[in-house]
Amino acid sequence: MHIFFFFRACIISGSTTIFTFMFKLCALFVNVLLSNLSRQQFQ
Repeated sequence: MHIFFFFRACIISGSTTIFTFMFKLCALFVNVLLSNLSRQQFQ
């Protein structure tokens, strides 16, 4: 029973880590896009 809970906790933490990584990657991509757009508008 305890092993199952530990296993489930590992899966949950792993999925949230991957989700956080993807979220940061998307945020970085949007940030670069916005900075490029603003640069083009100023020029």
